[in-house]
Amino acid sequence: MCSSRAAAIAEVCFSCVYPTTGGMEERLDKPPMSRRPSRARALLRELLVTKAVDRVILADALAVDVATLDAFSAGLEPIPLDAQARLATFVLETVPSLKRVGYQLRSQVAAAWDFQQGRTATHATSPPRY
Repeated sequence: MCSSRAAAIAEVCFSCVYPTTGGMEERLDKPPMSRRPSRARALLRELLVTKAVDRVILADALAVDVATLDAFSAGLEPIPLDAQARLATFVLETVPSLKRVGYQLRSQVAAAWDFQQGRTATHATSPPRY
């Protein structure tokens, strides 16, 4: 083994790397791949990117501060259901071009609330086949 290669290997911290296919190594502390953005986050980003509404007005409508709004938009914090419901109502009342997405979000929030409160039935087994 070459001494320069041995020196390079000695500097690798094995607590933060792991071997992958092909013999390459990756860091474990890199951020995980983000999941697909939620409907609420996608709608929020659409509002902010198109500048359809001012950030301060949108933050006020969601009852959060602008920093929290930015965290929601970046995916750093999950958007609570009450803020999602406010977002849907705000979009339905003020942005006619996004009404369809507003109705979809409002329905999704209602379904999530029903599930959290136990009004939606969940089954341990699949339904019988006829």
